[in-house]
Amino acid sequence: MQCAVGGGIWRTVIGWSLRFSSTLRVLACGAKLATTSSRNSPSSVGIDCELSPFPHAIDPRLNTPLGLIHVCLNMDEIVRFIACELVASKAKATAVALAGCRKSFEVPVLDALWGTQEHLLPLLKSLPGDVWNEGGYTVSTQQRIFPSLNYFVWKSLKRFPTTPEWARFRRYARSMRKLKQPRPLDNLPLEALSVLQLCAVNEPLFPNLKTLQFWPVTGELIPFIPLFLSPRTTDINITFAESSDLPKAMVASVVATFPKLCPNLQRISLESLPRNPMIAAAISRMLLANDRNSLQSLKVDSPLTEDAHKMIHRLPNLHELSVIVERVTSFPPLVLPNLAELDIKYDGDWLQIFRGATFGKLESATFYPGPEQIGGLLEAFGSAILAGSAQNTLSWFSVHTVCSWNPTYSSLLPFT
Repeated sequence: MQCAVGGGIWRTVIGWSLRFSSTLRVLACGAKLATTSSRNSPSSVGIDCELSPFPHAIDPRLNTPLGLIHVCLNMDEIVRFIACELVASKAKATAVALAGCRKSFEVPVLDALWGTQEHLLPLLKSLPGDVWNEGGYTVSTQQRIFPSLNYFVWKSLKRFPTTPEWARFRRYARSMRKLKQPRPLDNLPLEALSVLQLCAVNEPLFPNLKTLQFWPVTGELIPFIPLFLSPRTTDINITFAESSDLPKAMVASVVATFPKLCPNLQRISLESLPRNPMIAAAISRMLLANDRNSLQSLKVDSPLTEDAHKMIHRLPNLHELSVIVERVTSFPPLVLPNLAELDIKYDGDWLQIFRGATFGKLESATFYPGPEQIGGLLEAFGSAILAGSAQNTLSWFSVHTVCSWNPTYSSLLPFT
């Protein structure tokens, strides 16, 4: 029985793989490497006879023994590639069957199945139903705007997960790489997050999560944001709910933890932040504590301190920059050789950022000038650009204003 099931899965995987010529080239290369290795060390062949129901069969399209294909499947990269393609082609049942064939296939397949999630509920559904109190029910997909899942709605938890139940939960959580969740608290009880926080007190709940994207984040979720972060997190993208009662001190305290929890941040996006001195100071301290060589994208909807401005204006690998500049801010010369996208909300002399600036790769610029800066904007901007290095790379710019504005055709000539 076990051999028959394994054979069926291999026929499915190999038949699927035949549609990808690049995969076959890798398999053929791996087969040669395996053959060479077996001549030098017979014990290193590593063919699992239980997984090779057709060790002497020859596929005429491959002209390669299927037993050698099984040797190639000892390579983690090949298994991961096949698992990812199976999941992408919605053949998840085949991917699950593949994971059950061999212990070494479990982690690559789980990584493909759980790598990107758009909600926490699928992970919570891996816990037994008796963890939750009576009163949970299922919302049909027709009632939700998420077409791919049926959502459980639970009132509260009845008990803590047992050690085996928690181990299973953690096995799936370790495979998550991206969590991109709109309306994070939609059908998700806060009590569940509190329990997860208690169970993961000694280690990150998602130790391999690289990308966290939440929108919109309300006050109830803010204290739980660190629960999702780990030293491997490199991309934080959070849009806060536009509300006057957002707990500003709590936002500042959570933002201040980012460098310690995620020492290698590469992309930071914090949108719809309330204007508040505590938040501005916390974001500035966070940027000053971050590794200046790793930061590639910075988009913060908040003013910064002068020290933070001095730091971000000399980041060697920064590609995207979006900041708010207050009237009293004094800009140092910009030296951003890799900056490709610039987004500035400014109330004062916004053109000073281009005076003496060094842009090696600037392609687009977006400005949000105040009412007093709108007159003669294009002429002044053109003069600043043509005097610097950005004239060789800039291909697109936009201006957003609430004022009435009718630029003349002549003012556009420098950009044609």
